[in-house]
Amino acid sequence: MIKKHLKSYKHAKEGFFELLTIENHNFIVELVITAVVLILALVFNLNSTEWIFVIFSCGFVLTTEIINTAIEAACDAIDTKPNAQIKLAKDVAASAVVMSAVTTLIVGLMIFTPKVIILISSVR
Repeated sequence: MIKKHLKSYKHAKEGFFELLTIENHNFIVELVITAVVLILALVFNLNSTEWIFVIFSCGFVLTTEIINTAIEAACDAIDTKPNAQIKLAKDVAASAVVMSAVTTLIVGLMIFTPKVIILISSVR
């Protein structure tokens, strides 16, 4: 049982590295943005509650992108010809990524805007 469980982590690791090598560059762009946001979180010395929201939000975007990529790959394996149901599945999955990104943007603005305003005010 433990061996089987550990094997699932091996598959997850393989899937993660596959995300970094496939033609869809969205995941890599989102990883870079996440890195920038985490660096900004360090620079602005976020409190623990702010860190929780930032980490959860970044993870939310990355997770929806992973699920979107999986849905697209499964759909492409089923049929690569134009298909209304497959188009719907892909479009809805992509909209989940956009929704998570917009939600994360709002959270980021709520956390970082006051800190940027304070920084700008202190420079004057």
